[in-house]
Amino acid sequence: MPRDATSTRESLIAAAERLFARRGVEGVVLREINREAGQRNMSAIHYHFETRDNLLDVIIDRHSARVDARRVARLDALSGKPGVRALVEAIGLPLIAELETEAGRNYLRILLWVRHRNRARELGPLPVAEPAGLARCWDGLMEHLDALPEPVARERLAALGDLLSAALADRARLIEDKIPMALADKDFPTAVIDMLTALVAAPDTTRAVGESA
Repeated sequence: MPRDATSTRESLIAAAERLFARRGVEGVVLREINREAGQRNMSAIHYHFETRDNLLDVIIDRHSARVDARRVARLDALSGKPGVRALVEAIGLPLIAELETEAGRNYLRILLWVRHRNRARELGPLPVAEPAGLARCWDGLMEHLDALPEPVARERLAALGDLLSAALADRARLIEDKIPMALADKDFPTAVIDMLTALVAAPDTTRAVGESA
């Protein structure tokens, strides 16, 4: 691809990330992305991506590939069968690292929107589609929860996805808007992982409740 075309494509992606993060994908029209990217040619998005959904897929894919590569590296560095906390860390810490850049923060906000749109809660802990590393974490956590009724286990992992994606999207928003936060940046990752690990590993009383009803 010619250098000018590559530059235009990257400008459109960056503009779309900013707008999608703040207003949701369906709240943004293509001409706004063109204008945000400084493109006078109103057909630029159609030329490079054809549709808004294709543009969204490019944004999600490039970020999720980088995040999942870090996740796979973390999993591969573990010895033996990973425990619940190690698996939760492998899911969460690569995403938490996205808070360090503007593009990463935009991605986290978009991911929450896409998660709701695609009804991802019904499918797994976080993704629109499960990358390899995330699938390994999902399978590993299900093994740890094999003593639970399967609906209970799946509900816990769905809740893990809900809480993690919402917490990261909200923190990304607060950072971008320069709003003071009670939890310091250095403490945030540990606090989130503590919370999510406790959620997954909580005792199950659903059968006891059912028996006493």
